[in-house]
Amino acid sequence: SSGINAEWPLRPGEFVEEIKLMRDEITTLASSIEQKDETLRNLQTEVENLPESVTRSTHTNKILEIVSRIRKQKAHITEIIRETKIVQKEINSLNGKIERSFIETDEMVFRHAKENEMCRTAYKLLANLQAEFNGLVRGLDDIGVINRELRDLEDLLQRKKEKSTDCDSALIPLL
Repeated sequence: SSGINAEWPLRPGEFVEEIKLMRDEITTLASSIEQKDETLRNLQTEVENLPESVTRSTHTNKILEIVSRIRKQKAHITEIIRETKIVQKEINSLNGKIERSFIETDEMVFRHAKENEMCRTAYKLLANLQAEFNGLVRGLDDIGVINRELRDLEDLLQRKKEKSTDCDSALIPLL
């Protein structure tokens, strides 16, 4: 009896209790495994029933389409900026020519205005013409600013609509 006790760390009553605990643990683990198997089957069924649009390649294609659109927009914007710079240079050049013409005409008419009454009248009319012309140029500049702000607001509105539409379409596959 002393040899058996030396080999078995548990007494017979403790041994039976340990076996019962192990059986309870095995039952609990088996139940847990069954629950996990059921969850796995449900998830597999759910994955199989997902629409095709949720695949990785679909998302990759959408991303590539967006990148392509961004590149096209960037190229278009670059072209618009280039054209705008050209037009602005032309406007500046023409404004310079007009200003020089007014200055030259002003000096010439002013020289003759000292001697001739008609030249004095012409000088006054030239000064009025220059003032009106400058007012016209400022008005055109203001119209350009307003048109640019209007385009910016329209673009912002369009981006908001597209963003809203993109968000809505992104949610559709999830529903």
